[in-house]
Amino acid sequence: MLTSEFERSGEFLFRWRSYTPLLLLAAGMVSLTRFHYPLGSHVYDTLWDFSCYAISLFGLAVRIAAIGFVPRNTSGRNTKGQIAEELNTSGMYSMMRHPLYFGNFWMWFGAALFIREWWFIVIASLSFMVLYERIIFSEERYLLEKFGKIYLDWTNTTPAFWPRFRQWNKPVYPFSIRTVLKRENSTFLGVTTVFYLMEVISSYVVEGEFEIDAIWTVVFLFAVITYVILKTLKKLKLLSIPGR
Repeated sequence: MLTSEFERSGEFLFRWRSYTPLLLLAAGMVSLTRFHYPLGSHVYDTLWDFSCYAISLFGLAVRIAAIGFVPRNTSGRNTKGQIAEELNTSGMYSMMRHPLYFGNFWMWFGAALFIREWWFIVIASLSFMVLYERIIFSEERYLLEKFGKIYLDWTNTTPAFWPRFRQWNKPVYPFSIRTVLKRENSTFLGVTTVFYLMEVISSYVVEGEFEIDAIWTVVFLFAVITYVILKTLKKLKLLSIPGR
C-alpha cells in the first residue's frame, strides 16, 4: 500500500534527517559559481548575507521556544526510531503539531535565500516539503498508535505546520535553558558553518581569491567555541535535569 511506502520512507528519512540537507547544500555550493554582489556592492552583499542568517537564526529560535519547555524523551534528536513518553500539547505545540520542523524550514529558507537564485529557493522549498511530508507522516502514525484518541483529538484542532496563534496555551513545564543547551548544542554551529562556507566560496567567486571576511570569521569562531564548551558540559552531565 502507498501508506506503507510513505511510512517506510518516512522512517528512513527520519533517521537521516540531519544529513539529507547536505545534498541540497552541495547543489547550493555549485550554484554559487554564478554568484555576484547585489548592485556590485560589498556592503549590500553583507547586509543581505546577515539578513539571510537572521532568518535561519529565527528558525533556531523557534526550535528553542519549543524544546525549552518539553520533558525528557520528547522532541529529541533520536535517529534510531521514534520516541515519545508523553504527548506535548502546550506551548508551541498548542499552536502547531510540528514546531521543530517549522523552525527547520526557516533555517533551510534562510540558507536558500543566500544563494540569490529564484530557482534554487523553489527547489529548496519543494525538497523540504517532500522530505518532511514523509517524516511527518511516519511520526504521526507512530503517535496515533501510541496515544490513540488523545492524539487524534489534538490533531483535529491543531494545524500540522503553520501556527494558529489564537490557540496558544501556557506550557506545562517551566523553561529550561539547560535542556536547550543540551539538546541544541550543535544546531547553532551547523547553521553558522553553512553560512560561513557559502560566504567563503562566494567571496572566492567574486574576488578570485580566498578572502575570508573578518566578521564571518568571528561569528564562526564564536560558534565553534560555544559548541566545544557545551559539548564538554554535556559530557560532564552539567546540563542534565531530572525529568528533562
